[in-house]
Amino acid sequence: MNKVMLIPETTCFRSFSRSFNLARHIATRHTSPLHFVCPQCDRTYKNSMHFADHIRTHNGELFGCDDCGKHFPARNSLRAHKKNDHREKRICGVPDT
Repeated sequence: MNKVMLIPETTCFRSFSRSFNLARHIATRHTSPLHFVCPQCDRTYKNSMHFADHIRTHNGELFGCDDCGKHFPARNSLRAHKKNDHREKRICGVPDT
């Protein structure tokens, strides 16, 4: 059985089981929407989801492809992989089999 460690958030006193969720919560609820600064490397982001994807890289969390098992550091990289590598070939709207 996996042990769940709760990470407290000190502004509104919510708890999170993953540091990524805490970082996303802080970025979207308690930070200026104009830019987000990574507390580990000082990179800045204007988009909260890009910032959240970046925080995942520090935690070693990756986005996995359900089709082939490859992993990617960013959601948009996984999306591009699926589009380019797993796109169904269509002729007249019918997928190849």
